[in-house]
Amino acid sequence: MARPVIIYYDSVDVFDNVPCPTPFVTRSNSVINYGTKFGQTSSLTLNGIITGDGFSGVYDNSLRLLSGFSKNFKELKIVDTSDGTETIFENIVKVNNISFDSSTFASATNFTIDLEAYESGLFSGNYGILDPEDSIDITRNDDGEISITRTVSARGYNTIAGRSNALENARNFVTGKTGLAAMNSFAIPYFASGTGNGNSLVLNSQSESINRFEGTYGVTEEYSFQELSGADSDLYGNLTYPIFKTCSFTYSPSSQQSPKEEASFSINFRTNKGSNEFSYLRSQVTKYVNKIRLNTLSSLGDKMIEEAYTNFQLEKGNVYYELSENEQSATIDLTINISKDPTFQTGYGVYFSENYSIENDPIRDFTDVTYSFNVTPFGLTSNQSATYNNVTNANDLQKRAYAYYKDTVLSGSYGSNNLSGFLLNKVKFAFTGILDADVGGYLEDKFRLTSIEKNDNQDNGEISVSATATNNEAFVSGGLINGSYNVSVIAPQKILKISSSALNEGHYLVTELDTTYSRQSTSVSLNASLDSSVMASWTGGVVSQPNVGKEFCSSITNKLNGTSKQVTAENYTLDKFDGSFTASKTETSKYKDYKINTPYLGRVNT
Repeated sequence: MARPVIIYYDSVDVFDNVPCPTPFVTRSNSVINYGTKFGQTSSLTLNGIITGDGFSGVYDNSLRLLSGFSKNFKELKIVDTSDGTETIFENIVKVNNISFDSSTFASATNFTIDLEAYESGLFSGNYGILDPEDSIDITRNDDGEISITRTVSARGYNTIAGRSNALENARNFVTGKTGLAAMNSFAIPYFASGTGNGNSLVLNSQSESINRFEGTYGVTEEYSFQELSGADSDLYGNLTYPIFKTCSFTYSPSSQQSPKEEASFSINFRTNKGSNEFSYLRSQVTKYVNKIRLNTLSSLGDKMIEEAYTNFQLEKGNVYYELSENEQSATIDLTINISKDPTFQTGYGVYFSENYSIENDPIRDFTDVTYSFNVTPFGLTSNQSATYNNVTNANDLQKRAYAYYKDTVLSGSYGSNNLSGFLLNKVKFAFTGILDADVGGYLEDKFRLTSIEKNDNQDNGEISVSATATNNEAFVSGGLINGSYNVSVIAPQKILKISSSALNEGHYLVTELDTTYSRQSTSVSLNASLDSSVMASWTGGVVSQPNVGKEFCSSITNKLNGTSKQVTAENYTLDKFDGSFTASKTETSKYKDYKINTPYLGRVNT
């Protein structure tokens, strides 16, 4: 018998397959409210009866019914064929419950199927999602910074057959309501004041949360907004893109340990990510920097900088700038450095600091001096290749340091002896001025540099030079620049002679001859390095006996030995690659008297 009403689920006439009569259909709607009418839920109840041949027949037919509605989120279609073909209901539904009345299944049993549907025509533009959230939290700080937290989330449900699109529906809903474009459509909070054209929000961060099983998706965004005044009003007037600015101040007073009095303002500029936004930020920061350069900080128009600059009496300080930018994070950092320091060289923008170390041996009258200096630039820099209009030498820290190094240390030219001359004068000043030794005296003139070391720091442009010097005469002339030596003396002894005794035959006596002595033996050994100028003058083959070694050894033996000198051993070795030099000499001599000359070895080179 033909049925006037047919119910299809997942394109199958389930009740014809059972088989059983078409059940009664009950439908009701409930309104979904989220502040206002959001949509409606359609609830459908199918009530029917299953018959069969005894228990097994009813039981088998109930299993067919369960099998027909075993899948969820399939299309339910109700068609009236009594007068043509009319679709009464067609939508994706969710199967909430299938129940059977308590019975013996002897010949029949009643069943109930509860279905739930969300019909597109019953939603006002938000079809496919439930539990929407769109919240904004606003916090205002005392410094005028306003923090805004935006949270948008939703739970999606399936709207098509064949696959799950619940998460996709939730994501589409959320992304359509987040981002700068969506936030800029909101009014700035009523308690915010200052300039700005409404396009003033900077997006600091954005995070998302996903639950694929429940079909939920959410996004949390953090924004910043700033009230502006003074110089900022001029900087931010009629913004094309938003800019957010923060500033902090640090101050370091002078003390007994350090004469430096320094202060700095650390300013951070931020905008939203994007090449156009960052180019605009760079142009505005350039405008800000040039405004500082053309005015004193006390009349800049920036309230915080003006107050600190005046209250800490920084007017006599030297002002320089440091700039660094990070396009990836859309930030530019500007540091305004102010220095009041006697070691600061205003015309060059560098610190020139010196250090002395003096060791004096009062017994031998030797003095060793270590002198070092640093040329440290303090000025405008940039970590990128960006050009800042009207800002001089933005990337030339080392160039500034070398300008001072050339003009002051090298006396204006890169001569071969200019650095050593400068260092030697500083060493002599330490000897006569700091140690309070005689000016122009013999020991001052004997000073000689024993080492020079120079380093350039490519990162911060600093130039460092250190030198050591001595007036130890053993190593300040003849080409020897440093080393050690050793002197060994075997003193002369009276010669004793054994002879027969005149009184006791067969006995011998030891007789001292007053005028006969053994020869004195003097040995000198030397380990030293040779001056580069001496090395350069020696060309050709290996030099086995350089004059400098012979002169050094002879100057010592000449003062220690007597008459009738005779060389018994002599050796000189030079390494022409590193300038190391060894020498040794042994010499004997004759003394008339039983004594040893012990001269003052501090001045063996005359």
